Amino acid sequence: MTLILPLAALSCVLGLQTTPPVVAAAQLPSPTPSAHAKGLPDTTFACVTLSPTAAQFEALAASPLVQVLTDGLELQGLDIRGGMAATMKALGLDNDDLRTLAGGGLTLGLIEVTGDRLPGWLLLVPAGDRIDALAAAVDAARQRASDAGMPAQKTSIDGRAIWVLRHPWSPLCWTRSGQTLVVGSSMLAVSAAAARVADPSAPGSLALDPTFADFAGRNQVAGNLLTAYLRPSAIVRALQPLIPSDLAPTIAALRRALDLDRITGIGATLSSNGQTFEERVEVAWPEPRTGLLAQLVGHRTALSPSAIEIVPAGTSSFSIASADIGRILRSAAAVFEGVAPGPFAEARKQVGEWTGRTGLDLEADLVATLGGQIATLQWLDRTHGSVDVAVVVELADRDHLERSVNKLLPALGVPISRGAVAGFRAYSSVTKPETPSQVSRSRPDTSSSLRAARPCSTPSIGSPAAPRRCRRRFRAARSRSG
Repeated sequence: MTLILPLAALSCVLGLQTTPPVVAAAQLPSPTPSAHAKGLPDTTFACVTLSPTAAQFEALAASPLVQVLTDGLELQGLDIRGGMAATMKALGLDNDDLRTLAGGGLTLGLIEVTGDRLPGWLLLVPAGDRIDALAAAVDAARQRASDAGMPAQKTSIDGRAIWVLRHPWSPLCWTRSGQTLVVGSSMLAVSAAAARVADPSAPGSLALDPTFADFAGRNQVAGNLLTAYLRPSAIVRALQPLIPSDLAPTIAALRRALDLDRITGIGATLSSNGQTFEERVEVAWPEPRTGLLAQLVGHRTALSPSAIEIVPAGTSSFSIASADIGRILRSAAAVFEGVAPGPFAEARKQVGEWTGRTGLDLEADLVATLGGQIATLQWLDRTHGSVDVAVVVELADRDHLERSVNKLLPALGVPISRGAVAGFRAYSSVTKPETPSQVSRSRPDTSSSLRAARPCSTPSIGSPAAPRRCRRRFRAARSRSG
Protein backbone atom coordinates (compact mmCIF):
# COMPACT_ATOMS: atom_id res chain seq x y z
CA MET A 1 0.00 0.00 0.00
CA THR A 2 1.28 3.46 -0.83
CA LEU A 3 0.88 6.61 1.23
CA ILE A 4 0.82 9.90 -0.66
CA LEU A 5 1.92 12.74 1.58
CA PRO A 6 2.03 16.50 1.00
CA LEU A 7 5.12 18.21 2.42
CA ALA A 8 5.07 21.77 3.71
CA ALA A 9 1.45 22.16 2.67
CA LEU A 10 2.44 21.04 -0.84
CA SER A 11 3.80 24.45 -1.69
CA CYS A 12 6.53 26.86 -0.72
CA VAL A 13 5.75 30.39 -1.87
CA LEU A 14 8.70 32.03 -3.59
CA GLY A 15 8.56 35.45 -1.98
CA LEU A 16 5.76 37.68 -0.77
CA GLN A 17 6.73 41.04 -2.21
CA THR A 18 8.80 40.15 -5.27
CA THR A 19 6.87 39.28 -8.39
CA PRO A 20 7.97 35.79 -9.44
CA PRO A 21 8.71 34.96 -13.07
CA VAL A 22 5.70 33.94 -15.09
CA VAL A 23 6.53 30.67 -16.82
CA ALA A 24 3.54 28.84 -18.20
CA ALA A 25 3.30 25.20 -17.16
CA ALA A 26 3.02 24.24 -20.82
CA GLN A 27 6.57 25.50 -21.36
CA LEU A 28 7.93 23.02 -18.88
CA PRO A 29 8.23 19.37 -19.96
CA SER A 30 6.75 16.38 -18.20
CA PRO A 31 9.74 14.06 -17.78
CA THR A 32 9.05 10.54 -16.65
CA PRO A 33 10.95 9.59 -13.46
CA SER A 34 11.75 6.19 -15.01
CA ALA A 35 13.31 7.71 -18.15
CA HIS A 36 16.77 7.81 -16.55
CA ALA A 37 16.22 4.91 -14.15
CA LYS A 38 16.46 2.44 -17.01
CA GLY A 39 20.25 2.63 -16.70
CA LEU A 40 20.25 1.92 -12.94
CA PRO A 41 20.22 -1.64 -11.55
CA ASP A 42 17.23 -2.93 -9.60
CA THR A 43 19.57 -3.21 -6.59
CA THR A 44 19.88 0.59 -6.44
CA PHE A 45 19.67 1.87 -2.86
CA ALA A 46 18.81 5.46 -3.72
CA CYS A 47 18.75 7.78 -6.71
CA VAL A 48 18.12 11.42 -7.54
CA THR A 49 17.14 12.71 -10.97
CA LEU A 50 17.48 16.37 -11.91
CA SER A 51 15.61 17.44 -15.01
CA PRO A 52 16.56 21.06 -15.70
CA THR A 53 15.62 22.64 -19.01
CA ALA A 54 16.32 26.09 -20.37
CA ALA A 55 12.91 27.30 -19.16
CA GLN A 56 13.47 25.83 -15.72
CA PHE A 57 16.91 27.41 -15.50
CA GLU A 58 15.34 30.79 -16.19
CA ALA A 59 12.54 30.20 -13.69
CA LEU A 60 14.95 29.14 -10.96
CA ALA A 61 17.43 31.93 -11.69
CA ALA A 62 14.67 34.54 -11.33
CA SER A 63 12.97 32.91 -8.34
CA PRO A 64 13.06 35.09 -5.19
CA LEU A 65 13.32 31.96 -3.03
CA VAL A 66 16.33 30.63 -4.93
CA GLN A 67 17.91 34.07 -4.71
CA VAL A 68 17.37 34.11 -0.96
CA LEU A 69 18.95 30.67 -0.58
CA THR A 70 21.97 31.29 -2.81
CA ASP A 71 22.57 34.83 -1.54
CA GLY A 72 22.28 33.60 2.03
CA LEU A 73 24.86 30.87 1.47
CA GLU A 74 27.18 33.32 -0.22
CA LEU A 75 26.83 35.72 2.71
CA GLN A 76 28.08 32.83 4.85
CA GLY A 77 31.16 32.48 2.64
CA LEU A 78 29.99 29.74 0.24
CA ASP A 79 30.40 31.16 -3.26
CA ILE A 80 28.07 28.93 -5.26
CA ARG A 81 28.09 31.04 -8.42
CA GLY A 82 31.86 31.45 -8.33
CA GLY A 83 32.39 27.74 -7.78
CA MET A 84 30.10 26.86 -10.69
CA ALA A 85 31.88 29.36 -12.92
CA ALA A 86 35.31 27.94 -12.01
CA THR A 87 34.14 24.38 -12.67
CA MET A 88 32.66 25.32 -16.04
CA LYS A 89 35.83 27.17 -17.01
CA ALA A 90 37.95 24.14 -16.09
CA LEU A 91 35.75 22.00 -18.35
CA GLY A 92 35.87 24.54 -21.15
CA LEU A 93 32.11 25.19 -20.96
CA ASP A 94 30.10 28.41 -21.01
CA ASN A 95 26.55 29.11 -19.81
CA ASP A 96 24.97 28.11 -23.10
CA ASP A 97 26.89 24.83 -23.11
CA LEU A 98 25.79 24.03 -19.56
CA ARG A 99 22.13 24.70 -20.27
CA THR A 100 22.22 22.68 -23.46
CA LEU A 101 24.19 19.75 -22.08
CA ALA A 102 22.07 19.57 -18.94
CA GLY A 103 18.86 19.98 -20.90
CA GLY A 104 18.17 16.27 -20.60
CA GLY A 105 18.87 16.29 -16.89
CA LEU A 106 20.97 13.75 -15.04
CA THR A 107 20.56 10.88 -12.59
CA LEU A 108 22.82 9.93 -9.70
CA GLY A 109 22.34 6.52 -8.10
CA LEU A 110 23.81 4.77 -5.06
CA ILE A 111 24.13 1.11 -6.01
CA GLU A 112 25.10 -2.25 -4.59
CA VAL A 113 28.47 -3.52 -5.83
CA THR A 114 28.97 -7.29 -5.84
CA GLY A 115 31.86 -8.33 -3.62
CA ASP A 116 32.28 -4.88 -2.08
CA ARG A 117 31.04 -3.97 1.38
CA LEU A 118 30.62 -0.33 0.44
CA PRO A 119 28.09 0.91 -2.12
CA GLY A 120 29.11 2.27 -5.49
CA TRP A 121 27.61 5.04 -7.59
CA LEU A 122 26.46 5.73 -11.13
CA LEU A 123 25.88 9.01 -12.94
CA LEU A 124 23.80 9.04 -16.14
CA VAL A 125 23.77 12.16 -18.34
CA PRO A 126 21.46 11.93 -21.39
CA ALA A 127 22.77 14.68 -23.66
CA GLY A 128 20.68 14.05 -26.77
CA ASP A 129 22.11 15.58 -29.92
CA ARG A 130 24.71 17.39 -27.80
CA ILE A 131 26.44 14.17 -26.79
CA ASP A 132 29.43 14.90 -29.05
CA ALA A 133 29.98 18.27 -27.38
CA LEU A 134 29.69 16.67 -23.95
CA ALA A 135 32.09 13.88 -24.91
CA ALA A 136 34.58 16.47 -26.18
CA ALA A 137 34.37 18.39 -22.89
CA VAL A 138 34.93 15.20 -20.90
CA ASP A 139 37.88 14.25 -23.10
CA ALA A 140 39.40 17.69 -22.59
CA ALA A 141 39.03 17.26 -18.83
CA ARG A 142 40.69 13.82 -19.11
CA GLN A 143 43.63 15.35 -20.98
CA ARG A 144 44.05 18.05 -18.34
CA ALA A 145 44.05 15.37 -15.62
CA SER A 146 46.73 13.49 -17.55
CA ASP A 147 48.85 16.63 -17.86
CA ALA A 148 48.51 17.03 -14.08
CA GLY A 149 49.92 13.54 -13.48
CA MET A 150 46.65 11.57 -13.28
CA PRO A 151 46.46 9.67 -16.57
CA ALA A 152 43.34 7.65 -17.44
CA GLN A 153 43.55 4.18 -18.92
CA LYS A 154 41.34 2.87 -21.69
CA THR A 155 39.97 -0.65 -21.39
CA SER A 156 37.17 -2.67 -22.96
CA ILE A 157 34.33 -4.81 -21.59
CA ASP A 158 32.07 -6.72 -23.99
CA GLY A 159 33.42 -4.65 -26.84
CA ARG A 160 32.60 -1.33 -25.15
CA ALA A 161 35.44 1.15 -24.55
CA ILE A 162 35.65 2.35 -20.94
CA TRP A 163 37.98 4.96 -19.51
CA VAL A 164 39.30 4.48 -15.97
CA LEU A 165 40.93 7.19 -13.88
CA ARG A 166 42.52 5.84 -10.72
CA HIS A 167 41.83 8.03 -7.72
CA PRO A 168 42.93 7.52 -4.08
CA TRP A 169 39.29 7.52 -2.93
CA SER A 170 37.59 5.64 -5.75
CA PRO A 171 38.13 4.81 -9.42
CA LEU A 172 36.36 7.09 -11.87
CA CYS A 173 35.05 5.16 -14.85
CA TRP A 174 33.08 6.41 -17.83
CA THR A 175 31.79 5.43 -21.24
CA ARG A 176 29.24 6.49 -23.82
CA SER A 177 26.06 4.61 -24.66
CA GLY A 178 24.23 6.15 -27.59
CA GLN A 179 23.42 9.71 -26.54
CA THR A 180 24.07 9.11 -22.82
CA LEU A 181 27.27 9.57 -20.84
CA VAL A 182 27.63 6.90 -18.14
CA VAL A 183 30.00 7.56 -15.23
CA GLY A 184 30.56 5.43 -12.13
CA SER A 185 32.84 3.97 -9.49
CA SER A 186 33.16 0.51 -11.06
CA MET A 187 34.02 -0.67 -14.57
CA LEU A 188 31.54 -3.53 -14.36
CA ALA A 189 28.77 -1.25 -13.07
CA VAL A 190 29.40 1.30 -15.83
CA SER A 191 29.45 -1.42 -18.49
CA ALA A 192 26.19 -2.95 -17.23
CA ALA A 193 24.52 0.47 -17.02
CA ALA A 194 25.56 1.30 -20.58
CA ALA A 195 24.06 -2.00 -21.76
CA ARG A 196 20.77 -1.22 -20.00
CA VAL A 197 20.67 2.23 -21.57
CA ALA A 198 21.17 0.65 -24.99
CA ASP A 199 18.41 -1.91 -24.34
CA PRO A 200 15.77 -0.54 -21.91
CA SER A 201 13.87 -3.84 -22.03
CA ALA A 202 16.84 -5.75 -20.61
CA PRO A 203 16.08 -7.32 -17.20
CA GLY A 204 17.61 -5.99 -13.98
CA SER A 205 16.70 -2.32 -14.45
CA LEU A 206 15.31 -0.15 -11.65
CA ALA A 207 12.77 1.19 -14.15
CA LEU A 208 11.24 -2.31 -14.29
CA ASP A 209 11.02 -2.70 -10.50
CA PRO A 210 7.25 -2.86 -9.72
CA THR A 211 7.37 -0.50 -6.74
CA PHE A 212 9.46 2.09 -8.55
CA ALA A 213 7.46 1.76 -11.77
CA ASP A 214 4.24 2.33 -9.80
CA PHE A 215 5.70 5.48 -8.25
CA ALA A 216 7.07 6.73 -11.58
CA GLY A 217 3.78 6.16 -13.36
CA ARG A 218 1.90 8.42 -10.95
CA ASN A 219 4.45 11.21 -10.98
CA GLN A 220 4.75 12.40 -14.55
CA VAL A 221 4.42 15.96 -13.31
CA ALA A 222 4.53 19.07 -15.48
CA GLY A 223 7.48 21.26 -14.53
CA ASN A 224 9.24 18.45 -12.67
CA LEU A 225 12.60 19.62 -11.32
CA LEU A 226 13.71 16.73 -9.16
CA THR A 227 12.77 13.12 -8.48
CA ALA A 228 14.26 11.16 -5.58
CA TYR A 229 13.75 7.52 -4.67
CA LEU A 230 15.21 5.29 -1.98
CA ARG A 231 14.65 1.75 -0.71
CA PRO A 232 14.97 1.76 3.10
CA SER A 233 14.62 -2.01 3.51
CA ALA A 234 17.45 -2.63 1.02
CA ILE A 235 19.64 -0.01 2.71
CA VAL A 236 19.05 -1.60 6.11
CA ARG A 237 20.04 -5.04 4.81
CA ALA A 238 23.17 -3.68 3.13
CA LEU A 239 24.31 -1.87 6.28
CA GLN A 240 23.76 -4.83 8.57
CA PRO A 241 27.26 -6.38 8.08
CA LEU A 242 28.89 -3.00 8.75
CA ILE A 243 27.34 -2.51 12.20
CA PRO A 244 29.76 -3.10 15.13
CA SER A 245 28.64 -5.97 17.34
CA ASP A 246 28.29 -3.75 20.41
CA LEU A 247 25.82 -1.50 18.56
CA ALA A 248 23.85 -4.30 16.90
CA PRO A 249 21.15 -4.59 19.64
CA THR A 250 20.55 -0.83 19.65
CA ILE A 251 20.35 -0.64 15.86
CA ALA A 252 18.00 -3.64 15.78
CA ALA A 253 15.71 -1.93 18.30
CA LEU A 254 15.76 1.25 16.24
CA ARG A 255 14.86 -0.68 13.09
CA ARG A 256 11.88 -2.24 14.85
CA ALA A 257 10.80 1.08 16.33
CA LEU A 258 10.84 2.79 12.94
CA ASP A 259 9.55 -0.27 11.03
CA LEU A 260 12.28 0.31 8.44
CA ASP A 261 12.48 -3.30 7.29
CA ARG A 262 8.95 -3.10 5.87
CA ILE A 263 9.28 0.18 3.96
CA THR A 264 10.18 -0.96 0.46
CA GLY A 265 10.32 2.42 -1.22
CA ILE A 266 10.08 6.17 -0.65
CA GLY A 267 9.71 8.47 -3.64
CA ALA A 268 9.60 12.26 -3.82
CA THR A 269 9.13 14.81 -6.58
CA LEU A 270 9.69 18.56 -6.65
CA SER A 271 8.05 20.55 -9.42
CA SER A 272 7.54 24.22 -10.24
CA ASN A 273 5.14 26.19 -12.40
CA GLY A 274 7.44 29.22 -12.28
CA GLN A 275 5.70 30.72 -9.25
CA THR A 276 5.51 27.98 -6.63
CA PHE A 277 7.27 24.77 -5.71
CA GLU A 278 5.16 21.68 -5.16
CA GLU A 279 6.48 18.68 -3.26
CA ARG A 280 5.00 15.19 -3.31
CA VAL A 281 6.11 12.16 -1.31
CA GLU A 282 4.98 8.54 -1.59
CA VAL A 283 5.82 5.74 0.83
CA ALA A 284 5.44 2.07 -0.11
CA TRP A 285 4.65 0.63 3.31
CA PRO A 286 2.17 -2.19 3.99
CA GLU A 287 -0.18 -2.09 6.95
CA PRO A 288 -0.15 -2.37 9.89
CA ARG A 289 2.30 0.51 10.28
CA THR A 290 3.95 1.10 13.63
CA GLY A 291 6.49 3.40 15.25
CA LEU A 292 7.43 7.05 15.05
CA LEU A 293 7.18 7.28 11.27
CA ALA A 294 3.66 5.87 11.38
CA GLN A 295 2.69 8.62 13.80
CA LEU A 296 4.18 11.24 11.51
CA VAL A 297 2.32 10.11 8.41
CA GLY A 298 -0.78 8.44 9.80
CA HIS A 299 -2.32 11.17 11.96
CA ARG A 300 -1.82 14.39 10.07
CA THR A 301 -3.64 17.50 11.17
CA ALA A 302 -5.43 19.51 8.52
CA LEU A 303 -3.76 22.63 7.20
CA SER A 304 -6.00 25.57 8.02
CA PRO A 305 -6.76 28.06 5.22
CA SER A 306 -6.04 30.81 7.74
CA ALA A 307 -2.52 29.49 8.39
CA ILE A 308 -1.15 32.02 5.90
CA GLU A 309 -2.18 34.74 8.34
CA ILE A 310 0.59 33.81 10.77
CA VAL A 311 3.19 34.85 8.18
CA PRO A 312 4.29 38.48 8.74
CA ALA A 313 4.76 40.99 5.95
CA GLY A 314 8.28 41.51 4.63
CA THR A 315 9.18 37.81 4.73
CA SER A 316 11.61 36.79 1.99
CA SER A 317 10.36 33.21 1.89
CA PHE A 318 8.31 30.87 4.01
CA SER A 319 6.77 27.42 4.21
CA ILE A 320 3.73 26.24 6.15
CA ALA A 321 2.97 22.78 7.50
CA SER A 322 0.59 21.09 9.90
CA ALA A 323 1.56 18.59 12.58
CA ASP A 324 0.30 17.03 15.79
CA ILE A 325 3.28 18.06 17.90
CA GLY A 326 2.13 16.23 21.02
CA ARG A 327 1.67 12.94 19.21
CA ILE A 328 5.05 13.26 17.54
CA LEU A 329 6.82 13.95 20.84
CA ARG A 330 5.10 11.02 22.56
CA SER A 331 6.06 8.68 19.72
CA ALA A 332 9.64 9.94 19.78
CA ALA A 333 9.77 9.28 23.53
CA ALA A 334 8.53 5.72 22.95
CA VAL A 335 11.28 5.15 20.37
CA PHE A 336 13.86 6.60 22.76
CA GLU A 337 12.70 4.28 25.53
CA GLY A 338 12.84 1.21 23.30
CA VAL A 339 16.25 1.98 21.82
CA ALA A 340 18.04 3.33 24.91
CA PRO A 341 16.12 2.41 28.08
CA GLY A 342 18.94 3.49 30.40
CA PRO A 343 19.36 7.04 29.08
CA PHE A 344 15.57 7.30 28.77
CA ALA A 345 15.13 6.49 32.46
CA GLU A 346 17.71 9.15 33.33
CA ALA A 347 15.98 11.70 31.11
CA ARG A 348 12.60 10.90 32.70
CA LYS A 349 14.17 11.41 36.13
CA GLN A 350 15.48 14.82 35.07
CA VAL A 351 12.06 15.79 33.72
CA GLY A 352 10.56 14.84 37.09
CA GLU A 353 13.08 17.03 38.89
CA TRP A 354 12.32 19.86 36.46
CA THR A 355 8.60 19.47 37.15
CA GLY A 356 9.21 19.66 40.88
CA ARG A 357 11.32 22.78 40.52
CA THR A 358 8.96 24.66 38.19
CA GLY A 359 5.59 23.25 39.18
CA LEU A 360 4.81 22.69 35.50
CA ASP A 361 3.79 19.55 33.67
CA LEU A 362 5.77 19.37 30.42
CA GLU A 363 2.92 17.98 28.34
CA ALA A 364 -0.12 19.60 29.95
CA ASP A 365 1.35 23.06 30.52
CA LEU A 366 3.55 23.44 27.44
CA VAL A 367 3.09 20.88 24.66
CA ALA A 368 -0.71 20.82 24.91
CA THR A 369 -0.89 24.58 24.39
CA LEU A 370 0.62 24.33 20.90
CA GLY A 371 -1.57 24.18 17.82
CA GLY A 372 -0.98 22.32 14.59
CA GLN A 373 -0.03 25.13 12.19
CA ILE A 374 3.70 25.79 11.81
CA ALA A 375 5.43 28.33 9.57
CA THR A 376 9.15 28.64 8.86
CA LEU A 377 10.18 32.16 7.87
CA GLN A 378 13.37 33.51 6.32
CA TRP A 379 14.67 37.04 5.79
CA LEU A 380 17.76 37.94 3.79
CA ASP A 381 19.64 40.71 5.62
CA ARG A 382 22.29 42.09 3.27
CA THR A 383 23.17 44.94 5.62
CA HIS A 384 24.39 42.59 8.34
CA GLY A 385 25.43 39.77 6.01
CA SER A 386 23.09 37.16 7.44
CA VAL A 387 19.92 35.19 6.91
CA ASP A 388 17.39 35.57 9.72
CA VAL A 389 15.22 32.54 10.40
CA ALA A 390 12.17 32.18 12.63
CA VAL A 391 9.61 29.49 13.36
CA VAL A 392 6.02 30.50 14.12
CA VAL A 393 3.72 28.00 15.84
CA GLU A 394 -0.01 28.52 16.23
CA LEU A 395 -1.23 28.21 19.82
CA ALA A 396 -4.22 26.23 21.00
CA ASP A 397 -4.29 28.02 24.38
CA ARG A 398 -2.23 31.19 24.43
CA ASP A 399 -3.27 32.28 27.93
CA HIS A 400 -2.24 28.94 29.42
CA LEU A 401 1.13 29.11 27.65
CA GLU A 402 1.70 32.67 28.83
CA ARG A 403 1.12 31.65 32.43
CA SER A 404 3.41 28.64 32.00
CA VAL A 405 6.25 30.65 30.46
CA ASN A 406 5.95 33.35 33.10
CA LYS A 407 6.51 30.62 35.71
CA LEU A 408 9.09 28.67 33.74
CA LEU A 409 11.70 31.28 32.86
CA PRO A 410 12.13 32.76 36.35
CA ALA A 411 12.32 29.24 37.81
CA LEU A 412 15.16 28.49 35.40
CA GLY A 413 16.90 31.76 36.22
CA VAL A 414 16.30 33.27 32.78
CA PRO A 415 15.67 37.04 32.82
CA ILE A 416 12.73 38.28 30.77
CA SER A 417 12.66 41.50 28.78
CA ARG A 418 9.13 42.82 28.21
CA GLY A 419 7.96 45.41 25.72
CA ALA A 420 5.62 46.16 22.86
CA VAL A 421 6.36 45.96 19.15
CA ALA A 422 3.83 47.02 16.49
CA GLY A 423 0.90 46.25 18.75
CA PHE A 424 2.38 43.01 20.05
CA ARG A 425 3.23 42.24 23.63
CA ALA A 426 6.75 40.90 23.22
CA TYR A 427 8.89 38.93 25.65
CA SER A 428 12.53 38.04 25.16
CA SER A 429 15.19 36.14 27.07
CA VAL A 430 17.94 38.13 25.32
CA THR A 431 20.44 39.50 27.85
CA LYS A 432 23.09 40.93 25.52
CA PRO A 433 23.62 41.51 21.79
CA GLU A 434 24.37 38.50 19.57
CA THR A 435 23.80 35.85 22.21
CA PRO A 436 23.95 32.30 20.83
CA SER A 437 20.22 31.73 21.10
CA GLN A 438 16.99 33.33 22.17
CA VAL A 439 13.35 32.50 22.50
CA SER A 440 10.96 35.31 21.66
CA ARG A 441 7.24 35.26 22.33
CA SER A 442 4.71 37.75 21.04
CA ARG A 443 1.00 38.05 21.72
CA PRO A 444 -1.26 40.82 20.47
CA ASP A 445 -4.92 40.65 21.31
CA THR A 446 -5.73 39.01 17.97
CA SER A 447 -2.79 36.64 17.76
CA SER A 448 -1.68 33.37 19.21
CA SER A 449 1.78 32.49 18.02
CA LEU A 450 5.00 31.20 19.52
CA ARG A 451 8.22 32.22 17.82
CA ALA A 452 11.76 30.95 18.07
CA ALA A 453 14.14 33.27 16.26
CA ARG A 454 17.79 34.10 15.74
CA PRO A 455 18.98 36.97 17.95
CA CYS A 456 18.78 40.56 16.78
CA SER A 457 21.61 42.98 17.42
CA THR A 458 19.73 44.69 20.23
CA PRO A 459 19.47 43.85 23.93
CA SER A 460 15.69 43.98 23.98
CA ILE A 461 13.57 42.80 21.10
CA GLY A 462 10.58 44.24 22.92
CA SER A 463 11.96 47.76 22.85
CA PRO A 464 10.14 50.28 20.63
CA ALA A 465 13.57 51.39 19.47
CA ALA A 466 14.42 47.95 18.13
CA PRO A 467 15.74 48.10 14.55
CA ARG A 468 13.33 47.39 11.73
CA ARG A 469 14.81 43.98 10.95
CA CYS A 470 13.86 42.91 14.47
CA ARG A 471 10.42 44.53 14.51
CA ARG A 472 9.26 42.93 11.30
CA ARG A 473 9.34 39.53 12.91
CA PHE A 474 6.34 40.57 14.95
CA ARG A 475 4.36 42.47 12.34
CA ALA A 476 0.70 41.61 11.86
CA ALA A 477 0.90 37.88 12.54
CA ARG A 478 -2.56 36.49 13.15
CA SER A 479 -3.80 32.96 13.71
CA ARG A 480 -6.73 31.09 15.09
CA SER A 481 -6.69 29.88 18.67
CA GLY A 482 -8.29 26.66 19.81
